[in-house]
Amino acid sequence: MTPDDARQQEILKKNQRTLMWLGLVLVFMTFFAWGLVPFYRMVCQKFGVGTIPQKPDPTQVSKGVGSRVVTVRFVGMTNVGTAARIEPLVQKVDVKVGQTTEVDYRFTNLSDHVLVFQPVHSVVPARADAMLHKLQCFCYQQQTLKPKESKVLPLSFWMDDKLDPEINTVTLQYTLYALHPERPVAHKS
Repeated sequence: MTPDDARQQEILKKNQRTLMWLGLVLVFMTFFAWGLVPFYRMVCQKFGVGTIPQKPDPTQVSKGVGSRVVTVRFVGMTNVGTAARIEPLVQKVDVKVGQTTEVDYRFTNLSDHVLVFQPVHSVVPARADAMLHKLQCFCYQQQTLKPKESKVLPLSFWMDDKLDPEINTVTLQYTLYALHPERPVAHKS
């Protein structure tokens, strides 16, 4: 075997070893990415990040109105680049635990295109999220606004009496996300 052949063999072995390591890294990254989905979902549920789709739960019914009063503040934000506005029509309400309360949010499309959007909620403090039960909410499904249209949509909720006694104020924020921000939906007549 010539020195050139030995060198070629050595380069071939190094290339095969590098290819093997790259394949192992690719397999590891695939399983790691696959495992992040349930982990992310678990973390979101535990800390009330609000990215878990919510539906009204018919088993979660108020067991009666209590005497404790909690202040609920409302905030509306729009994701960057979305030509729309979301605003609560009241800034805050004082509610008794177990009392069903309804407030309204106004959504306005500022663009010349149909806007399909999904409001996503977050609650501060996060541990209060599971205690705020939404009965009717615009966040349960996609919403559509025609160009320059404005709509008022209701939010009906009640606060669970299991809310941590140290919590006297809860902030409910909705962020409006356009579902197709890169391509406006054509307006249908």
